Amino acid sequence: MYDIEDVKKGRDTVTQSDLHQTLGDLQKEIDKTQTDDPEKQAALDDIQTHVQKVLDEPEGGHHLTLSDRLEKTVILFESDHPSLARAMEITVNSLSAMGI
Repeated sequence: MYDIEDVKKGRDTVTQSDLHQTLGDLQKEIDKTQTDDPEKQAALDDIQTHVQKVLDEPEGGHHLTLSDRLEKTVILFESDHPSLARAMEITVNSLSAMGI
């Protein structure tokens, strides 16, 4: 997984393999997240579907909108699900480091 510690260590690039690992970690966090809030569940379902599309079709361009979706969604989960919010932030950082 790529995160801010990599930047501090001088590693400023993210490989496709790094992104794949980061997306897998995000999926695991989504799978662990339980919510009774319909808005939050819909957001999780949307992100999960989008992440799966990126994994299934890496050249499909789905990653171009994933960062925006995650930035908008992370706010919903910051207080109740900090691990999920952190996984979303790490994914956004990874996409940004790749120039996406």
